[in-house]
This record gives sequence, C-alpha cells and structure tokens, in this order.
Amino acid sequence: MKTDTVRFGLYGCNPYRTGSLMAAATACCAGKVSIAACYDVDRAKVDAMAGMYQAKACYDLLSFQKADFNVAFVALPPFLHPEAFAACAQAGKAIYLEKPVCVDDAGEERLIAAMMRDKPACYVGLSAQYIAPHRKALEIRRRADCGGFIACHHRRFGASTGQLPAALNWRHKLEQSGGELNQHCCHDMHYLRLLAGDPESVMTMTCTLPSFQPAHEEEDLTACIRFKQGMAVFGLSQRAHRRHLTGHIHMENLAIQYDWATHSRVRVYKDRPRAAEETYEWDHSLGTPTAEDLNVLQMADFLDAFRNGRPMPITLSDGIQAYRMIRAIRESYRTRREVSVPLPVVF
Repeated sequence: MKTDTVRFGLYGCNPYRTGSLMAAATACCAGKVSIAACYDVDRAKVDAMAGMYQAKACYDLLSFQKADFNVAFVALPPFLHPEAFAACAQAGKAIYLEKPVCVDDAGEERLIAAMMRDKPACYVGLSAQYIAPHRKALEIRRRADCGGFIACHHRRFGASTGQLPAALNWRHKLEQSGGELNQHCCHDMHYLRLLAGDPESVMTMTCTLPSFQPAHEEEDLTACIRFKQGMAVFGLSQRAHRRHLTGHIHMENLAIQYDWATHSRVRVYKDRPRAAEETYEWDHSLGTPTAEDLNVLQMADFLDAFRNGRPMPITLSDGIQAYRMIRAIRESYRTRREVSVPLPVVF
C-alpha cells in the first residue's frame, strides 16, 4: 500500500546512528519524513530526542506502541533487537531494524516467530552494498563482459589495540553485541551473498594470542566459504591499527580490486596484470550528506520501497542469514570441521 509520508517512531534514542540516518532521510526525501515519537529506558535521552524533533516522548512501551507513527526505527544494543522487533510487529508497525538482527539462536527464533505471526514490513540496515567501491564492484561483477564468478577475497581490518578500555559498554560484551564478527562483519556476510549467492558451507581458522584481550573473541580469523556460484575467503584482523576494507573479485574475464576507508577506489584488470584498464576513485572527506553518501543511498532505498508499497530491498531473512553465516564460522573453528550453512528462511 502506498503512503506519501513516513512518520518514524524511535525505539532507542541513540543520537549517533539515529541522527546520521535521519539527516540522510531528510536529505533524500525532504518534507516527507518526520519523527513522531521517541522511546528509551533512559528518560533523559527520550526528552532530548523528543525536544530535538518535536516528537511525542514515550516513557513506557505501551504508550510507544500506541503512538501515531508508521515505521519503528529500532537502534538498540543488538541483544535487544529481537524483543523490540516483536513489540513493534505486534503493534502493527513497519520496522527499520538496525544490524545485527540478533546475537544468539534464541534471538533468531524470536525474530522468526514474530515475523510469522505479524508479518510486518521490515528493512534491515545492512549497508555494505551502498559503500561506493562495493557498489561499483557489484555493478562491474554483473556486466556481461565479466564472464562467470570464480571467487572473492574480502578482508576487514580493525583498529583495536588488543586491550579492553577502562569503561566497558555493550559493544565490549560478547553476549550483547555478538562481538566484532557479528556487530560489523554482518555487513560483509551480506555483501558476499550479493556477490556469490547463498553459501553452502564454511571452514574456518583463527589465531588469538594470549596477550590479546579484545572485547570479542577473535584476533585474526580466516574463513573459506563455499557458495553455489564459487567461493570466498573472508578475513578479519582486529589488531591492524587502522580501519580498512579491501578485496578482490575473480571473474572469468577480469579481476576487480576494491578498497574503502584508507583508500576508496576500484580497479579493473583485464589483459595487463600490473596496470588497471579501469580505475574509479572517491573522495569522502567532505563530511556532508550527498547523493553518493552511503546513508543517503540506504535511506532512499528504504523510503522508496516503503512509500510505494514495494518489497524491502534488504529483508529480515537477509539479516538472519548473515547471523547464520557468522554462527557457522564460529562453529567451524571451535569444532575444527567444515560446517553447513542453512538455506535462508522464507517468510
């Protein structure tokens, strides 16, 4: 069903993530987006956010569920996502659910039960496909001149020092965030599925030195993922002292190199192994929302689907499958064997 305006209800008054995405929504859909209600267990955060957006302040869940909005924006610590999703679905709201969708199997089961019961429209905030180099690499990978997909090598570098900070929050607790592999690498899992289709199995190795005391459990991880269309090697390094994503996509007729953060570029190699035939570069230093900004692109994709009554571009099934891939990676290195990945759940 089409709707012209989108009235958000904020379930979790997180000024960092909420602020950036609401600014992006306004940039791409000016005059059609508003914040109608705010809810959080912290009354001070509710008052601050409600004042900022001239929205209804809700201090209990029931008043939030009854408030006049049509999309619940859920931005909470990940272990609370299934509970919030179920409450908003029961209230008949559409849901923008931040990633990761859950941190354990109990959370996955609750998400599936709520979706099967209430069938809300749900978009999951997995954003890797909106990053400029990733977006360009996907575009090139789908060109007719590429030939068939063979493999991808994708690596995420983190900037951890290997020591826990003095003040811990939910990000530093494995049972609340799911660790770096869940909290941020869910983006990478979804991106690999866009490149190669549904995964079949995973074989993983890890190395964590005794001196490394991260908030999560893997210091350096390599996972070989077998897909129906080829394979991927995924790497996570948490003590690289920089934040960077890089990878190579190997096609029958060409190779694609992509980088984001330290550099933002894509290079395409065809006949000359040392010189790229195509090069694309981006400058992300401006710091203001533009048509190419990943948050703007993501919100535009969501708002277009919601306002026009179309299927969501990134679904709860996608979010759950990213979690299942992560679960298989961890099970593989714990059991030292290849682990199958279930087929995506169909709603």
